[in-house]
Amino acid sequence: MLYSLFNQTLLPDKIILYLSVQEFPERNSSLPKTLLCFLKLGLEIKWVEENLRSYKKLIYALREFPNEILITADDDTLYPNTWLEKLYYAYKQQPSYIHAHRAHRIRFDELTHLLPYKQWTPCISYTQTTPSFLNFPTTGGGVLYPPKSLHAKVQDVATFMELCPHADDIWFWAMAVLHGSKINVVQDNFNTFNGFEHSGEPLYKLNYTQNYNDIQLANIFAHFPQLKDKLTSSLQTL
Repeated sequence: MLYSLFNQTLLPDKIILYLSVQEFPERNSSLPKTLLCFLKLGLEIKWVEENLRSYKKLIYALREFPNEILITADDDTLYPNTWLEKLYYAYKQQPSYIHAHRAHRIRFDELTHLLPYKQWTPCISYTQTTPSFLNFPTTGGGVLYPPKSLHAKVQDVATFMELCPHADDIWFWAMAVLHGSKINVVQDNFNTFNGFEHSGEPLYKLNYTQNYNDIQLANIFAHFPQLKDKLTSSLQTL
């Protein structure tokens, strides 16, 4: 994954990897040499005490760089070399939106009940949609967050670890909607990526095949009932 980030047609100002000392108690000594080699290319490794799981990719950067454009990436994904350029170009054209390569379309039944996650329209193309709260970005596919585009509660660790501990995608989407930031799917978007297998049970298996996404979505909608109002208003404008 890291090689693909350093091989972009447009390079970011920084590439930062946040790691928890709970997972790697010996810090750099715990890391493979293949990872440490990227330090010479400019990779920054920042150590944090707590383990916020997949939330690490964005939460700490939001604290450290509140006035900067932030783009998420996963450590198990290979990104095409124009991946970042397309995100940034979309931002320059429409700076008020959050921009994503891969997003699913949230769907409701005829009674405006939220359909299960598996029944959403997956991996939509930019030709299928316009900027909307109904576009659900997946952070591993690459999401660009303009400064101040998420609700202030985004940093509420206790709440997101209680409501959706294994689904940062759900939390960050909810914080975008609550703040009023619509999600745009970038032109000629990439929605499939090559990647590497992690050891252990991947989040995809836990959240998708075991339907844990639906449990965490229910938690979010119960805690923030105003989300439903924003989404149904979006349905009326389609």
